[in-house]
Amino acid sequence: MSAVTIDNVMKTYGDVVAVDSLTLEINNKEFVVLLGPSGCGKTTTLNMIAGLDVPTSGHIRFDGESVEHLPPEKRDISMVFQSIALYPHKSVYENIAFPLRMARGPKREIDSRVRSAAGLLRIEALLDRKPHQLSGGQRQRVALGRAVVRDPSVFLFDEPLSALDAKLRVDMRVEIKKLHERLGATFVYVTHDQVEALTMADRIAVIDGGRLQQYATPDEIYQRPANLIVAKFVGSPSMNFVPGRLIESAGKWRFAGEGLEVSLPEGLLDDPHRSGRSELILGIRPERAALGGTADGTGWVYATEPVGSDLFVDVTFDGPDTIDPRLFKIRTRPDLRLRSGEQVAVTLPLEHLYFFEPDGRRLWPRDGAA
Repeated sequence: MSAVTIDNVMKTYGDVVAVDSLTLEINNKEFVVLLGPSGCGKTTTLNMIAGLDVPTSGHIRFDGESVEHLPPEKRDISMVFQSIALYPHKSVYENIAFPLRMARGPKREIDSRVRSAAGLLRIEALLDRKPHQLSGGQRQRVALGRAVVRDPSVFLFDEPLSALDAKLRVDMRVEIKKLHERLGATFVYVTHDQVEALTMADRIAVIDGGRLQQYATPDEIYQRPANLIVAKFVGSPSMNFVPGRLIESAGKWRFAGEGLEVSLPEGLLDDPHRSGRSELILGIRPERAALGGTADGTGWVYATEPVGSDLFVDVTFDGPDTIDPRLFKIRTRPDLRLRSGEQVAVTLPLEHLYFFEPDGRRLWPRDGAA
């Protein structure tokens, strides 16, 4: 197995910068997810690791050895693509065996490795079937088997679950995570689905506009987003954001914005990088805001979204009859009965607040703060 180093890699297509000065260290046996919106550069990065594309500048190394000019077949990698491209006329056995037959491996070894891969993925009973006789999840397992059978140093996944329905995606997330545990291999996985990233990864690299925004564990990404880009992208539903200003009252500083007014966390204004600006952006996740209690603001119910286990309430602070209002989402208990237009009190617990500078940098919580 291999560690993968991406060292200050640039990839340009004419005047378009697809990947901009990207540096990542992927440890041996680590499961790293490249996460970001469409067009952010994550698949281009994966293709450069695979050898399907060449960096404009910078280096890609496997265990310290430069590989950016090696063709894919010399890199000891296996890749699972978004489209489940199986040979329709070949059996499951022959689809899995195909890369070994192309390498002209011994028949006995091919048979042993195919059956071992099928056992690992629990598809031994399917070896004689053709792809058209399989479900979507079974076809994806066959595609995984074709990657596993080569016993590569690095596994690369390019949005492999995006073509599956919701339940199959959940099932296959578990399968891929368990596969990583069994193989103890290096996995690099590309997705735009934050749930896939949060549930499977050891570390997540959030990429936007070709630039690395944050590289950390799922918990750090969720609890300590480095900036507004990460905070907006990770979390479902997304974090609420309220632009506002600092105001002084009775010698104490507070934040005021769009129907809300809250105290500031102690020490927030001590940041030496602040330049005296009064503008800030408050953030809070829907599950941390509350209805009722000691109100930090008063709003009106715009809509409710029951999802069985929870009720999401869309609140507006612009008034009950505003057209196209800015919505503030709160997750609450499913048995709460609310009507559109009803006035509600909103409470924002101080310990769950985030504050961002207008340029997007997270100001609070501080790195290292509890």
